[in-house]
Amino acid sequence: MVEFVDDDYLKSLYSNGVHVVGNALSLRSKNYGELIDSNLTIRFNWPILDASTGYRMDAIFTSNTKKIPKNYAFDLLFTRHYKDPHNNKKQYTVEGAFITKLKTGYNLDKKPSNGLLCLYLLDVLGIENVGIFGFDWKETPSTTKNNNFMKTATAKNDPWHNYYKEKEVALDMIKKNCWKLYK
Repeated sequence: MVEFVDDDYLKSLYSNGVHVVGNALSLRSKNYGELIDSNLTIRFNWPILDASTGYRMDAIFTSNTKKIPKNYAFDLLFTRHYKDPHNNKKQYTVEGAFITKLKTGYNLDKKPSNGLLCLYLLDVLGIENVGIFGFDWKETPSTTKNNNFMKTATAKNDPWHNYYKEKEVALDMIKKNCWKLYK
């Protein structure tokens, strides 16, 4: 049976902090794996797990649960707009009204990425100890589950997200909350 969790559950879960780990190729040239693995992690879509990016994966934030590889071991699934009754993980759904509030509050002209939605959720929940890795707002490509690189989405031509604006919004949240961005 699927268990749907609420804000109070997330506040309790992340009360000691969380590492949010994006899929930017630039992360692969760092050696943050041990540091990333030292706290709970939230990852996105199809993360690459290795020595440079860490092996820990406590939660996945995605808009397409059907493409999550079956061998991924994680405990919590964040989804956009819908609940997945076929996935037996604990689930938290980011509702449309929440996304609309983010878009209007920060004048986003395109839909927010999962990364920005995650940071906004942690901001709204008041989570204090957040380490952010692998976010470069498409200055480098994103990696995919096959260890390939996404070639279609760059900051300049992404049809879905405005990464220039998202970077501005995320940096404001990071500064406001005294979060740590690892470059």
